[in-house]
Amino acid sequence: MIAVKKARIPPDPWMTTLDMLAGSQPMSRDVRRQQIARPMEKTSSLMASTEAYGNVKISLLERISETIVTVSWIDATASNYREQMWRVGAAAQHGVCVLSGQSISRGDRIYRPAWYGRVRPENKSAMMLADTVDSSFA
Repeated sequence: MIAVKKARIPPDPWMTTLDMLAGSQPMSRDVRRQQIARPMEKTSSLMASTEAYGNVKISLLERISETIVTVSWIDATASNYREQMWRVGAAAQHGVCVLSGQSISRGDRIYRPAWYGRVRPENKSAMMLADTVDSSFA
């Protein structure tokens, strides 16, 4: 009988880099899959949405109209949008304002990223309270 060694799969370099940026220990692929597959608890959704945008630099650039502003969204670990259009609307769910950290309730007047077609931006679920944005342009 010949002994066969199981090949060790090297860690994914990109995920290792993200782990280092987040200050955590590298995880095995199996552990990462379990964390991704685990459903989020309802009580932690507010915390998760604020942590999701923790490393982002956001700048309000220009008011295009009463309902549209341009935003610079720079995230070193995910996506960059230098002149992204955000449109005013009503919050469809609870969340947290990425500018002020204030709680957002369903139905609150907010700004969110605008997109056209099938490709949705990485920050599609981000929200900014309209009062916070409006006071910045006053």
